[in-house]
Amino acid sequence: PVGGGGLSIAVRRSYIDAILAGVLRPEDRVLPRYYDGQIRWATGDERRSGAITTQAFFSLDQVTTRDATMNVGFARLAAQYARRWGDTRLVVGPWLGRDVISFEGGENPANEADASSYRRATLPFGARATLTRDTGAVALAGGVDLRGGRYTGMTITVNDLDVPMTRTDAEWSSDLGFWTEATLRYGGRLVAKPGIRL
Repeated sequence: PVGGGGLSIAVRRSYIDAILAGVLRPEDRVLPRYYDGQIRWATGDERRSGAITTQAFFSLDQVTTRDATMNVGFARLAAQYARRWGDTRLVVGPWLGRDVISFEGGENPANEADASSYRRATLPFGARATLTRDTGAVALAGGVDLRGGRYTGMTITVNDLDVPMTRTDAEWSSDLGFWTEATLRYGGRLVAKPGIRL
């Protein structure tokens, strides 16, 4: 318990890279490494003044050889507010994050003139609001979903070139959708879920 709510923290790391490094020759090593973690805090009661949940989580996959290193990772920060009135439930939550793909390496990493690198970063964001009414046999839901992001990239390549080549670009994207669906339950064994998104 922290600050009137509940706090949970989890962190993981793989160790196969340490095992492989001890049994493979340097020129044969392909060393995968994985990290992830999350922190979550929740407080409140949906049936009273509402419940609030905040969380942050990340993941990083890394593969290393003698000549190159590749990383694929993401991080997210999100919040959610939930309120319930009888059979009706409202959930609203924004989120934002960062995604990165990168590569560094070359045929001769000791020579800076024979190196290549690539980096692509994305800054995604969004918000979602959902209203649901569930009476048992029938549940009706609808909401709005906003998603977008900023995409940036940089490529630096000097292999077989006398002058380094650099390219950068950036662009925005966004999407706004409205949706509704129904959950129809028949006898506890059959469920139909028709829906539509605009």
